[in-house]
Amino acid sequence: TDKSHPEIEFPEEDVNKAKKLIVVSPTWMFQPAPPVWSFVESGAVKDKDMTMVTLGTTGAWQYDDTFFKSIGEQHGGRLQNHIHFARGPHAWPTPIESTLEEVQKKIAEVAF
Repeated sequence: TDKSHPEIEFPEEDVNKAKKLIVVSPTWMFQPAPPVWSFVESGAVKDKDMTMVTLGTTGAWQYDDTFFKSIGEQHGGRLQNHIHFARGPHAWPTPIESTLEEVQKKIAEVAF
């Protein structure tokens, strides 16, 4: 595990039984939050289909795809979807409640 990212705890038994993972993360510096990197680097995504949902004030087009490539190339997962919700500029963001409603609807669509 790369020690440059914060450690997180997750219910390994439940994750190991899963065939599909939906991971939701805020964006930090145009990437998923560092604890999500730790989760992926822990081996939790190996042999699993994964949907990544990111939220931030910028558009998905600004992403460096290093993280997304590493899911499959280095950690054995299969990134099925990357869904990004842009909340708008820092000065006038969409209310978080509205954004979360959109996220919940989209997760319900990809969950099955």
